[in-house]
Amino acid sequence: STWSKTSVFDRVDGRHLGSFENDDTYLKQQIGLIIAELLKSDNPEVQLEAASAAGKLAQVAVERQLAMLSQTSRNANVRTAALKALFDLKSDRLTSALQKAFNDSDPEVRSAALAILPQSNIPQEQAVSLSKQIMNNGTYQEQQVALNSLGSMQHPSAVKALDQYLGWLETGKAIPEIQLDILEAVNSQNDPELAARVEAFQAKKPADDPLSPYLETLSGGNSEKGQDIFYTHESAQCVRCHTIFETGGTMGPGLSGVGAEHTAMELLTALITPSASYEEGYHMITLKLSNGETVTGLVQQETEEAITIRSGSQQAQTLSLIH
Repeated sequence: STWSKTSVFDRVDGRHLGSFENDDTYLKQQIGLIIAELLKSDNPEVQLEAASAAGKLAQVAVERQLAMLSQTSRNANVRTAALKALFDLKSDRLTSALQKAFNDSDPEVRSAALAILPQSNIPQEQAVSLSKQIMNNGTYQEQQVALNSLGSMQHPSAVKALDQYLGWLETGKAIPEIQLDILEAVNSQNDPELAARVEAFQAKKPADDPLSPYLETLSGGNSEKGQDIFYTHESAQCVRCHTIFETGGTMGPGLSGVGAEHTAMELLTALITPSASYEEGYHMITLKLSNGETVTGLVQQETEEAITIRSGSQQAQTLSLIH
């Protein structure tokens, strides 16, 4: 399913491979011969990947099969994948599948349906009404998706709904897990009145606290999205400096188990003001040598007489200090 446009990073070890594309015409023809059988597999992992591939590789011949899987599969991940595949195929069966998915017993399936909702053929006013139901009765994860959907719907009823939820935030009624999502949804709407209220809300925060603009990020995260950012995000490139389970770079401290060792506030501080404190062995320093040259590296050890630093992949070097 990723053959035509592969990731710029290796999917196993995160190495940067560069971007390149392949012609998937032959692939589409060949997978079309077996995709229906793969969707019948007893292995839900095979069904899940087959559904994903069917959507990405435009296998319209299995639309009916995907619609059935989205309702009858015993595996929630397969139901979700089938729903997303129908969306990728722009299938006429999507609207019916979405309406049934909103009553699914699994919150992940309901969340997937909500995420697809703004781009479906369901009238936006009806879509807003469905999102409001989730805001009243759904889990916080579903509320996050509902807010994201409301932010993308350019309809007066969506603006009216966000007016209500921004009021939750202003009066302290919004649970911590959805506060950031409310702000982001309002910003996506670009409504002048709502934007002015957000500006006033932010202006009440302590101006001398560098963390105050980011306090809403402390609750309600998504570990799967975080993992994807760590390993594959082209801008963040966390994996170039940090390791998790021996995968990644060594310029920054390893992050395995970091959530158990530090509070959420400590982690936020490290992200926003990284120079406030240093993990031992990862203090960056620039030294001017007696011959006029400069050298930059991570402090490995320091005494009154000497300092040991490491620059990139080079071996550590010990330099005498001049007093």
